[in-house]
Amino acid sequence: MTYHNDGLSFRNNAVFHSAIDGDVGHREFQKYLIEKFNTCQLPEIKNETKRARETLQCLQSKKNDDVEIAILGDSHAQHAYIGLAEGLPTRNVAYYPINAMPRIVDKEFLAIYDHLVSSKSTKIIILTSYWSGRINEIPLHSSLENEISMLANKLIQLDKKIYIMEDVPAFSFAPEKCKGVRWPSTQTKCDENRVAFNGQISLFESNLRSLAKKDPRIGLIETRDYFCDERNCKMTKGKTLLYRDSNHLNINGSQYMGKKIVENSAVLASLANK
Repeated sequence: MTYHNDGLSFRNNAVFHSAIDGDVGHREFQKYLIEKFNTCQLPEIKNETKRARETLQCLQSKKNDDVEIAILGDSHAQHAYIGLAEGLPTRNVAYYPINAMPRIVDKEFLAIYDHLVSSKSTKIIILTSYWSGRINEIPLHSSLENEISMLANKLIQLDKKIYIMEDVPAFSFAPEKCKGVRWPSTQTKCDENRVAFNGQISLFESNLRSLAKKDPRIGLIETRDYFCDERNCKMTKGKTLLYRDSNHLNINGSQYMGKKIVENSAVLASLANK
């Protein structure tokens, strides 16, 4: 227990030496969400998502205004929320949690869909998920492209602009290995060869890109290059840690990615500047 809590101060080898800034684990991230944003005032969504983990809360950036932009998905949608909400400070951005791959037949989504049917203010919907981690949720004789296409078309019929967001790299190690060292370790590890991610990317990338290419009403938000160069993918930017576990962004990471997404989307950038 003493070692786990940073060791004894007079035994320097036992002390964790942090080299970079950034939260790890989920406590600080969830605390930030609770302190900075508002719980949705939508009982039908709140009640339906009680079955999900308590950390997946329905949120909106402005308490009483009508929601203009909605992010739908699991914890990988949630980790994008901080950055997108803060990157669009004049807009009311909501996160509607779905503790599954977003599919039109999912009961959690149907509660959200019923709300979106009646919402005239929500014009932009961003769909994302831990695509590679939820690929087994797709029915045997279907595909990711088919499932998301059915969902997107249902939302487009409500006169919504739809974006599909790719996922961030999932690393094979925890960010504690990047954040610092503790004896007997002597080196940090913050990156991984890009080849290591080809398997997970192959599970969703071609399906999502094909869908966006076939239907001009659906926009694709690409995110991998924010974390990867030609050779490696990194969980840092300079001396700032971007991940809180192997596949979830921390506060810094969400803010970094959200800023990039808004800057690189003509539609979102125009909203940010109004």
